[in-house]
Amino acid sequence: MLKMPRLAIAYLMPVSVIMFYLCLTSGAYLYADAQVRGSVAERQLEWVKQQVFRTQHLVESALLVQDLERIEQEVSLASTDPNVMVYILLDSASKIRFANHLVWRNSNAIQVIDGYLFERHYEVVSSTQAYIHINRDRLSIQAYYPLIPNSDLGPDNNVELLYVEYDLSLLMAKASNSLQQTFYLFWGVGTVFLLILLCFLHWLIIRPLKRLNHSTMAEPIKPTGWLPAELSRLQDSIELIKDNASYNLKRLNDSEQRWLFAVNGNHKGIWDWNIATGEVFMSDSWKAMLGCAPLDNTEDFRAWKGRIHAEDKARVLQSLQEHLNGTTQTFECVYRLRHRQGHYIWVLDRGMLIDWDDQGRPSRIIGMNTDVSDSLSAQSSPKATKAEAWLEQQMLRHTKAQQSALFVIRLAGTQVQPNAAEKPLIQLLIARLANYLSAVDLNGHYHDGEYVFITSALASDSEIARRHSLAIGSDIARLLTQDNSLEDDMLQAFTFSIGIALAEPAKQLPLSIWLEQARIAAGSSHGHKSPCSIYSDANTTELHGHDS
Repeated sequence: MLKMPRLAIAYLMPVSVIMFYLCLTSGAYLYADAQVRGSVAERQLEWVKQQVFRTQHLVESALLVQDLERIEQEVSLASTDPNVMVYILLDSASKIRFANHLVWRNSNAIQVIDGYLFERHYEVVSSTQAYIHINRDRLSIQAYYPLIPNSDLGPDNNVELLYVEYDLSLLMAKASNSLQQTFYLFWGVGTVFLLILLCFLHWLIIRPLKRLNHSTMAEPIKPTGWLPAELSRLQDSIELIKDNASYNLKRLNDSEQRWLFAVNGNHKGIWDWNIATGEVFMSDSWKAMLGCAPLDNTEDFRAWKGRIHAEDKARVLQSLQEHLNGTTQTFECVYRLRHRQGHYIWVLDRGMLIDWDDQGRPSRIIGMNTDVSDSLSAQSSPKATKAEAWLEQQMLRHTKAQQSALFVIRLAGTQVQPNAAEKPLIQLLIARLANYLSAVDLNGHYHDGEYVFITSALASDSEIARRHSLAIGSDIARLLTQDNSLEDDMLQAFTFSIGIALAEPAKQLPLSIWLEQARIAAGSSHGHKSPCSIYSDANTTELHGHDS
């Protein structure tokens, strides 16, 4: 459908006022012209009635005494009026006996007089009632007056009807011209007044509104004291809205920059799925995670589903459907996605419904993917030497000049080697740990039921470093016990313990001793109320609850 352009009020108001003025004055002129023409016609009608009535009596008197010359004089006198179109006397056969034009005499009126009706002639003579009316089509007055004939006169001189047609066109034209001159003067004065009014309205309304409109894009305008109260309040409101919009836009830009920095800096990608249309928005970092360019067309639910590993697809789609059905509060799953180069990467996928349609059906869900390939790929490596080599590298990185802490997180299931049902939960817990550490630029390693990582940048004071390490352990404990989409009975089948061992730069402990201290601390916390404990210098373990 063609969209009509929106007219500016600076043009719409004067055009509307001018059109209204033209319609009003034109209507008034047409009405006044009709009234003037009607007044002229009514005035002349009365005059014609008087003249014809006088002529009727004169003709009847002349017929009575057989004075035909007097009739001729009366007809000649009527002919002197230029507005008299027809002035004739007719006999019973519509033959013209006397006329204001000699050429009409002894002619049949039906043939030579336009506007004469024999039917009207016969009706008037039969009823002996005169008929006079205004013919607006011919702009004339037509009069039929019966006469009393004299039987003593011969048929050539006897008459029974006086027919008169009086022209109104000249009188009406003169009256219309006079009215037109009056209206020209009125229009001129009215137009000048209208222009003055439009200039005043422009200064009072249009100009302030234009300034208010420009103020949304330009510098703040100064308050004007002569503004009406409504426009003054409107100006204040616009200034307030503009200030709030600028402030909120700045906050939004700052939040977006911080959000993009956090997402792009930690191997995370954002997705937004419109369930109704099937369209999926993928952030550039999400596409880069799979080796795709920002302009690649991957924004489709079927394209995402086609990238899921065959062994993980049923589990992922079931977990997603449970969240859409309202069974779980969030969607959380660890699975493999096919990279553009053909290999698979491990991702931790978290999402949440944020919108529903009018019928209460889910319509939009957003989420975040985290690349946890480095952490989960270590599960497939049975060699302990690989884990030790990784720890040696981390130890050299973190213990050169700062006090560091080594964390050992033991994940214990129903058996030493997890079965197929327990494996997804281990993957989820490892992915959570990897996601937590990536936020602070740390890496962890999983091997044989233990997740190990080293953190540095602790305080130089031993007591403060100890409290800092316990705080990190408490955060990890809460992370591992938060709600998830897996079965509660499966989660209860797993236990975990967190052991922490501190190392000062001056001591330079061997990796084997440092790792053993953390394992002793993890073992001592197993079965206690607190799953987190720290190894003491006296080779004893202090237990600490979440409230410490």
